[in-house]
Amino acid sequence: MTRPAQALLLAALPLALLTAACGDEEAAEPDTIACSASQRLETRGGVGDVPGDLTQKTLSGLLTARRIAIDMGEVTFTPQGASEPVTRPRVLTFQTNTANPEGRELLEVLGLRADQSDGDLSFQIVNQPDGAFCDVNNGQLCARFGLEDTPNRELTDDNIIHPATSGTLTFTQVSSTVLAASWDLDLGPNLANEFDESTGNLQGCFYATIGAGTGENTNPLQ
Repeated sequence: MTRPAQALLLAALPLALLTAACGDEEAAEPDTIACSASQRLETRGGVGDVPGDLTQKTLSGLLTARRIAIDMGEVTFTPQGASEPVTRPRVLTFQTNTANPEGRELLEVLGLRADQSDGDLSFQIVNQPDGAFCDVNNGQLCARFGLEDTPNRELTDDNIIHPATSGTLTFTQVSSTVLAASWDLDLGPNLANEFDESTGNLQGCFYATIGAGTGENTNPLQ
């Protein structure tokens, strides 16, 4: 190779390396949200003044005949219209609202649909009032994200509750001992406060083992 050709090749190398680096950066995928037995809970997003970001190696929650409730830890913030900050636990629930007309419990329906599914088991999130059935039999569920006033994890009487207006909940594992799922939720305005019109988004996943319950149709998620 002649000296002029070598000089031209060397001059072109930095540009080629820079172009390759930019291409790699553009092709890089964003961090994925994934949960497992060693990473039990991860969420991103939030709504209004209530943040939803959280990563935990442990999990606390509850499974009842009508709902799955996930504890998301305490948060301190000043609600709209208040002068002092408050510290309250955050809770995320997936629920049927009312009893299943077919008489089946939520876990039973999940198991039946999982047996009929070739892969991941997805449910469409619908926005229904508390007294209306979210038709889990036909692949629907309701969801709520809010702050808890009383230790019942129900999010029915609290003053900061944001219902999911749309989205999906996908179960990746369903059995009598393990529940694992991921979600992408669009959250609507606060149900109990007409001055809080905030909307938001919450994405995340959980991996839960089902413990022995102390009440009828109730199991702790761990």
